[in-house]
Amino acid sequence: MRPYYTLLHPQLETYVPAEGKFYNLSGTVVHALPGVVSPVTQFKPAYYLDRDSGQVKSFPRPASSKYQLKSGYRLDEATGQFMDQRTGQSVTREQAIEFYNAADQTYYDLQGQALRSERNQKPIEYATEYYFDKQTGEVKQIRRPVREMYALKKGLRFDKKTGQFTDPATGKAVAAQDAVVQIRQ
Repeated sequence: MRPYYTLLHPQLETYVPAEGKFYNLSGTVVHALPGVVSPVTQFKPAYYLDRDSGQVKSFPRPASSKYQLKSGYRLDEATGQFMDQRTGQSVTREQAIEFYNAADQTYYDLQGQALRSERNQKPIEYATEYYFDKQTGEVKQIRRPVREMYALKKGLRFDKKTGQFTDPATGKAVAAQDAVVQIRQ
């Protein structure tokens, strides 16, 4: 903080911009500005490998609004054209670019239509696994994201032609909620 000097008062004062207040040197509020709004910054975790400990650590990185290419599109550096990676054809700017608004954590197309939101996404859960490094002879650890997957219950089958789950022993169809089990990897 820089001291703010004023000619109206014979004493030194400091100004705290985030509060919009002037304080004398003993910490008493001398004057407050009306309606000062503190800036609100959204943060996202950014991960890095700590070289000293070998641990994955994070720090809060400010999330800013930005334009970016949609998944499946690229910018051809030689021509300046936006390209559909699947077809190889050039597309318009409106087709290839989206806007991320950090304030509401939502992606928009260039016409302002919401495409998807990150607001209600669960945080990523990680599990630590160990492995034997054959080159160094040491046991090392790695953090992997825990994924939720689904599998068929033992003894049941999925018929690709009908899209139904069946019990081969009885030949009858089984409801999806009774045939599928959630597993975590």
